[in-house]
Amino acid sequence: MPEPMNEIQRRSRLLELLSTLIFALLALAICVEAVMLPNAENPFAAAKSSIILRLPVLFYLMAIWMMRRAFGALAKGALFNDVVPFLLKWIGFALSAGAFMTVFGVPILYRIVLAGGTGSIANFDPAAIAIGIVGLMITILARLFAQAADIRAELEEFF
Repeated sequence: MPEPMNEIQRRSRLLELLSTLIFALLALAICVEAVMLPNAENPFAAAKSSIILRLPVLFYLMAIWMMRRAFGALAKGALFNDVVPFLLKWIGFALSAGAFMTVFGVPILYRIVLAGGTGSIANFDPAAIAIGIVGLMITILARLFAQAADIRAELEEFF
């Protein structure tokens, strides 16, 4: 039976590689889209629209990058308590911010910048709302992990 830490490190290396691949593919897709903008009928309007519509993706990319960092640190043998609470906080923030941008930011910016003040002020996308709630829950869990690590360290001082 493999040693538990070695198994965690092996899986973390694999997940680090997978999250790097996903990050790179999404970043490449955004770059390809940006390169194609000058070919649009109205490049300036297309650029404004593309920037507004892709704002949530920047936050989701941040979440993926933070996950990649967490997997990388665990793969190198970092202790869970030292890495995970901090990075989970940022993953939760990024997911919540991306969802907020999807539900409120994009419609409001689209309304202000492109639609001349008309249009909706929210996009009630159940998937984005769920991602936002999960992000908030992850931030709370990160705080709980940090408190548990502090309590564990304090208890270890006694023994």
